[in-house]
This record gives sequence, structure tokens and C-alpha cells, in this order.
Amino acid sequence: MMSSNKLSEDLGYIYCLSNESYKDIYKIGFTKNDPLSRITQLNTTGLLYPFKLEFAKKVKQYQEKEKKIHQILDKNRVNQNREFFKIDKNEIKNLFDLMDGEWFDINEQILDLPSSLNSSESSESSESSESSESSESSESLESSDDGIQTEYNGKSKNMSDYFNDGEQIRHKSNDHILNARYNASSNTIICKNKEYNSLSAFALDHHNKYNRCRTSANGWNECEYKRNNKWIKILKIDMRT
Repeated sequence: MMSSNKLSEDLGYIYCLSNESYKDIYKIGFTKNDPLSRITQLNTTGLLYPFKLEFAKKVKQYQEKEKKIHQILDKNRVNQNREFFKIDKNEIKNLFDLMDGEWFDINEQILDLPSSLNSSESSESSESSESSESSESSESLESSDDGIQTEYNGKSKNMSDYFNDGEQIRHKSNDHILNARYNASSNTIICKNKEYNSLSAFALDHHNKYNRCRTSANGWNECEYKRNNKWIKILKIDMRT
């Protein structure tokens, strides 16, 4: 009999993705981490359009169930070596409905860190070699509306403790760079006459224009600041003295 610990370790997501480049073709895959983090990884491969999460479900024995869905839809597979299927999306969802599990809330604010900042990587095998993934960093931050971002362990960071008035800050989204400045009097980020109460709000607004699959952002990890004529990751910043 399988232990409860083993069952919990075997929990993961099966997801369905679409892409504007492939009409009526969907990618069905699995991930141990949340689906939005997986999409972030896939969207770094030089695609013309980003992947969009149609739906996902957290299930037990996720790898076996993904394989079973692939077998059922084998006649619809575009390429035998890839996880893409030409089929009506509702037919895929009907298969997902048959599985016990928890539907993933696409609107849920999950902080997915850039893969370059993840502390470790975990490989997951599938029918192709494209499902290698990175684990999430344990230093994820939640954003608030007053320039403060709180870590899950209770510590906090306030922009006023780290930035000088007028200091330049920038964020990258799909190779597009957006520049801003820190305003000490209001403890906000100013960009094109728009004020942001947190670094994450600034970063997420940028993603909304250039990487719409992103539904959350972590400004402390994603943004850079300019000091002594050098751009430096804010993650490495020290408090002002």
C-alpha cells in the first residue's frame, strides 16, 4: 500500500496550453510546480507569441495520467515526438473533467521567479525532452500597496530603506526594457507620469503589455537599479546607510 507521504510527493499539475502561432493546436503536459512557472520557462524559447494557459488540474499520479491522455488523443497528435494535439479544446477539457483533482485558478496570484534566480532544478521526464523545469525559490515575496513587500517568513522590505530619491530603476519583459525612477517623497516608482506603490506593481504592469501570460510579478527579484553607472539586480541591494 502506498504511504500518504508517497501520495503527496506524487501530486502535480496536468495543463493545457494554446499559442496564437498554432491554430486549434494545444500542448498537453505536466509539471510538479505551478503551471504559470512552467509557461514562463516555455516562453523563453524564442516563440513568436507566448503560450497561454487554458486550464490545468492538480492530480495524483500526474505523470501517469498525462501519459494516458496522450494515448487517448494519439490520433490527434501533430508530431509523434511532441506534446501537441490538433483537437477541439472542449474535448481535452472533458478528459480533464474525468480526473479527480483540484482545478488551477488562473487568476490566483502565484509568484513565479525567473529561472536564473531559482536555487535548484528538478528534471521531469515526459515523452519528449522538453519538460525540464526549475524549482521555485524559497524567498518569494508578496506585494502590498505601500512600498513594502513582505516575505513569507515575516521579514519585510521597504523601498525607502533601499533607494535614493531619483534613482533609476528598470524592468525587462520579453526583451523590452521599461525605465523608471524612485520618488522618495511619495515612496513610489514613477514611470511615464504613472505612480506605482510597489516594485511588483511596476513589473506586473510591464508584463501586462509585453508578456500577458504573466499574472503576477516579483519586483524585488525582477527589477534592476542603477548605481555608480552600473545596472544591478535589486535582489543584491543593501540597505542605504
